[in-house]
Amino acid sequence: MKILFTFFLLSLCVGVQAAQPLIVHGKDDRIEAHESFAWSMAARAVAARIEASNLTLTNGDNFVIATTSLKNLLETYMEAALCDDVRFAKQPSAADCTGFLVAPDVLMTAGHCMQSESDCANFLWAFDYEMSVNKENPKFIKKENVYLCQSILRQSHMPDYAIIKLNRVSSRTPLKLLPKAVSAVGTELVMIGYPTGIPLKVTPNGRLLAVNNNQLVTNLDAFSGNSGSPVIDAKPGKVTGILVSGEMDYKVGSRSCVEVNVVGENQGKETVTSVNVIPRNF
Repeated sequence: MKILFTFFLLSLCVGVQAAQPLIVHGKDDRIEAHESFAWSMAARAVAARIEASNLTLTNGDNFVIATTSLKNLLETYMEAALCDDVRFAKQPSAADCTGFLVAPDVLMTAGHCMQSESDCANFLWAFDYEMSVNKENPKFIKKENVYLCQSILRQSHMPDYAIIKLNRVSSRTPLKLLPKAVSAVGTELVMIGYPTGIPLKVTPNGRLLAVNNNQLVTNLDAFSGNSGSPVIDAKPGKVTGILVSGEMDYKVGSRSCVEVNVVGENQGKETVTSVNVIPRNF
C-alpha cells in the first residue's frame, strides 16, 4: 500500500544528496493524523523539517508558513497538469523531511536530511503541522511547537540516519525504539510523516517484505518528504526503523497528466534503516 512520487523528491529536498523518491502500493492508505485514534499520540512526536526562510514569526506567537499547494508544486516541476484524482492536491507543501523525538530534546531522522552544520542552522523542526479536524489547511504553526537544531550528535549515510539535539526540551512523549532486534518479515508496519511536504499523515497497513543487512524493504505508501519518518512495528507500537529511500513518486501517465505511481502490494522497494544499527547513547 505504497504510493510512488517519481521525480519530485530530489527537487524538493534542498541539499539532500542521497534522497530518493518513493511510491504507493495498491490502495493509498494515507490518512490525516487526527483520523487515526490508534496513532494520534505517536503523531505528536513527529516533526516536519521546514526551511527557516519559509517561516515568519508574527506577533510573537505564531510562525506563518510560506508555501504553495501540492498541485502547483507538482505541475511546476513536472511541467504537466495534475490528474483530477490525485489526493491532497489542495493541501500545502512546506516540509522536505520528517523527524521524530527519541528523547525530550533529541530528534532522529534520515542521515541525508541532516548532512552538515549548515543544515542544522538553516532548517527548523515543527510539530503539529497538520490539517484541522474541519479539513482546513494549516496557515501558521505556534511558536511553542517550533524547535531549532542545536547540534548534530551523529550522522551517517551508510547506514542512513542522523540524531540531532534540539535547542530545548519538549513536553511531548518520545517514541520508543524496538529493542535490539530486527522485525520479522511479514510484520505489520505503520509510518508517520510528511509525504511530499504536505501536512502530517499516518500510513497504516504496510508490511515488511525483506531484510537485507539491517535494511528493511517495505511496501509502505511513502513519498519524498517521508525521509526520516518513523516506521513503527504495529504490534508493540515501537519504532523499528527510519524511512530513507524508495522508487519515484509521481509520473506523467497515459492520460498525459501527473499521477501517483502505483505498483502491486508485493512490489515494494521503500527502504528503511533498522534501528538495530543506530547507537542509543543519546
